[in-house]
Amino acid sequence: MIAETCKIAISFRFCVKKIAVASQKMKHSQYRDKVYLLEGTEMIRWVDMVVQKCVKEEYITQEDAPWLHYAIEKKLSSILISIPFLTFGIFLSKPGVAVAFYTGFCFLRERTSGIHAKTIAGCFVLSLLFEYLFLGILFWRLRIGWIIFLAVISSVVIYLYAPYNHPNMGFSTKERRICSHKAKIRLLIIIVLSVLFFLLGQHTIASGLCLSIAMAAFLLVFAYITN
Repeated sequence: MIAETCKIAISFRFCVKKIAVASQKMKHSQYRDKVYLLEGTEMIRWVDMVVQKCVKEEYITQEDAPWLHYAIEKKLSSILISIPFLTFGIFLSKPGVAVAFYTGFCFLRERTSGIHAKTIAGCFVLSLLFEYLFLGILFWRLRIGWIIFLAVISSVVIYLYAPYNHPNMGFSTKERRICSHKAKIRLLIIIVLSVLFFLLGQHTIASGLCLSIAMAAFLLVFAYITN
C-alpha cells in the first residue's frame, strides 16, 4: 500500500514537472494565448486546487502558478474538445479520413492560430459546425480535383498570412516570424503526406489531409475578418 502510494506521488510529481516545464516554454515563446476556456465551469476548481497544491509542495513558484494553470487548462480543453470532434468526424465520413483530418488540422492549428471561442461550449459548437462543413458536406460533394484545388488555395493563404496575431497572444515581430516559419514547415509536411497518400491510391486519406489544410486556412481568414 505504501509502495503504491509512493508510486502515485512520484508519478504525479513527474507529470506536474512536465506540465510546469511546458508552461515555462509557453511563457517565453510565442504561446501566450490567455483565453481560459474552462472559466466558469466546475473543472476550474479542480485546476485551481492542483495548482495551489503544486505551489504548496514547492514543485513550482507562486510566480509560475498562472502559467501552470494555463498549461493544465489548455490540456484539459484539448482533450474535452478532441474526443467528440474525432467521434463526430468518424460519424460524418470514415475513420481513416476523420483521423487524417483531425491530426492534420491540430498539427497546423498550433502554428497558424485563427479564430478562438471565449468559452469551451463555444469552442465545442464551432468545432463541430466547421467539421460538419468540411467532412459532412465538402468531403462528399467535391471531387478529389476540387478538394486538391481548395487545398492549394488554402496553402497559399497559410503561407502568406499565418499566424494570426491574436490580441491575447501579442506576438513580437521576432515571435511572429519564428511561428510563421514553423507554420510553413508543418504545412509542407502535410502537403508531402497528402501527395504520398494520393500516389499510394489512398485518395480518401489524402482528401482528409487536404481538407485539414482548408479548415486551418478558413479559421485563419475568419479571424482576420471578425477581428
